Amino acid sequence: MVIGVINPAEYVQYQRPEIKASSARSKGDDETLKTLLERTQQYLITNYNDEFVRAIIDEQARNRVRYQISDYIRDQRDLKFTMDIGDVIDYIRTEITEMGVLQPALDDPAISSIEINGPAEVIVEQNGFPVHMTEIRFRDNDHIYQTIDKMLMPIGKTLTANEPVIDANYRGFRINVIMDVTRGGVSTHSPIISIRKFPPDVFSDADCIAYGNMSDMMAQFLEDILPYGAKVIIAGGTNSGKTTQLIRLPQYYDRLTRFFCIEDSEEMLLKSKTTYQDYPNIASVIVKEHEDERKAYLIPKLVKTSLRQNPDVILIGEVRDEHAASQALVAANTGHIVHLTIHANGTEEAAVRFLQLSGNNPMTASQIVMSFDLIVYQKYEAETGKRVVFEIGELIRFEGEKPVIHPIFQYDPVHRRFSQSGKLTKLRRKLIAEGAPMDVISRWCGEE
Repeated sequence: MVIGVINPAEYVQYQRPEIKASSARSKGDDETLKTLLERTQQYLITNYNDEFVRAIIDEQARNRVRYQISDYIRDQRDLKFTMDIGDVIDYIRTEITEMGVLQPALDDPAISSIEINGPAEVIVEQNGFPVHMTEIRFRDNDHIYQTIDKMLMPIGKTLTANEPVIDANYRGFRINVIMDVTRGGVSTHSPIISIRKFPPDVFSDADCIAYGNMSDMMAQFLEDILPYGAKVIIAGGTNSGKTTQLIRLPQYYDRLTRFFCIEDSEEMLLKSKTTYQDYPNIASVIVKEHEDERKAYLIPKLVKTSLRQNPDVILIGEVRDEHAASQALVAANTGHIVHLTIHANGTEEAAVRFLQLSGNNPMTASQIVMSFDLIVYQKYEAETGKRVVFEIGELIRFEGEKPVIHPIFQYDPVHRRFSQSGKLTKLRRKLIAEGAPMDVISRWCGEE
């Protein structure tokens, strides 16, 4: 009989400790922790280097490294602490295998974004409102760079004078990091980190209604209309929740619909969402930059590529330049359903901006009206800390460069309530042609 050796680190589910604020430690402890951290890192590099590197992206390797850290620290009798040895081990393990002092904010589901402007300047958005988290404090700029290195290691990048700004994804978070001028970068004071967190799943209609993002009638409208070919532009300012709204739309389609997702950095992550685990026909691509334009795959080229992949619905993460807008318009003109996001402060501004990016001429204006049907404008409401759909409007036509938008739903920010303000007109013909039930047409459409 062969007896196997069981490594408990591979089977025990690690429970992340609560990280105590640095203010609870003495200055002597801080200095000794720094020494122990450097010593432990060197020990791992010398004895477990492959596993140490793999631990950044592999949970099992991370668990084994945590146990190796614990055993090593208990053997370091020459270092004295006033704090409990368990707290010492928790701190070192979190610094090495996680994001150190930043980990509690990354783990907190109430925190949606994190901005780091200096060692003691960590601002988060918690439950919709900005908060200065004074309990999160880096030792110095070098400590911030150590955190940046861990975030960039999985993608094989590092900040350099030639590449002082990097966009990346770390375990599903979108990050942007900027090097400071002392190392040849562009930030004037400290390295800067911006982190956008994304929920593990998409929000259902019930979630959005309970939160106050939209009304039940608006949700019913989208459910009734979208499966019959309506094409949507989702507009809003930075951090208004445009992408979060965009990735909800596939819920309204049959699960075998072929979705093709295009974006310049991974934010949609549809295939990782619980809601879409039973959606087997989702494909996604991201921008690939290259010094040689012929070898680069930017959004325009990716949209063009998507047309060869037999998509039913194309989701474009953001249209921000002329080439992307023009190619998105081509895709919409060739019979594909296209949903996209664009930076704008209203439904009219969204139509104008898309026109300006697409060519800004009467022919283009006519194509936009024929191709796109609805504009959803979403806004961050500072007083409530919520992202709210302020308007759903039907794009009727352009009069010169001025769009004519027919409001279907509107939000009153004074009384904080939603109302239906009109019925569809232009879209009626498309719904009939696509076989929408008569009760859907009578519920949402008026006469042209």
